[in-house]
Amino acid sequence: MPANSLSRPLFVSGAIAILLGLVALIWPGMTLTIAAVIWGVFALADGINSFARLSGASKAEKTLYISSGVLGVVAGLMVILQPLWGMASLTWILGFWLILRGVIEVVAAFRLPKDAPKAWLILSGVLWVLAGLLVTANPGVAMVSIVFWLGLLSIAWGVAFIVAGFRVRSAAQQIKDAL
Repeated sequence: MPANSLSRPLFVSGAIAILLGLVALIWPGMTLTIAAVIWGVFALADGINSFARLSGASKAEKTLYISSGVLGVVAGLMVILQPLWGMASLTWILGFWLILRGVIEVVAAFRLPKDAPKAWLILSGVLWVLAGLLVTANPGVAMVSIVFWLGLLSIAWGVAFIVAGFRVRSAAQQIKDAL
């Protein structure tokens, strides 16, 4: 197989990831809005899909599907119509989840046997709680920070793909030269 056909997908994926990362860093508000609308469309489609599963479902399943469908449609429409409100709500949920996770880790540490090393688990739990408090204290800043970090991650991912593309091309060329 030619080296280009092996490395080209890595180069393309890398370039797209870097481009998306730069867009997130340059236009965080637009990135948040687009992400929110995409999530809203998914929630709406998932809600409609829940209604489609009603046929042939038991009575208990029908109740769950109807509840899931109503929640999905309402949440999807709300986020599509007010994307930043939707992202703020998701950020709040993230904050509460971080706090809950931290509390669970601290409780789990105290349930370990007396001779078990608990310090790292307790520290981890405290850090989760602090992160959750920071996120819930200012969800707007948290949203932009998340977009910023995802932008940087996307750029790093893109660079890694491009480096992998060069390595694949080089390895394929070395194999070709050896034959």
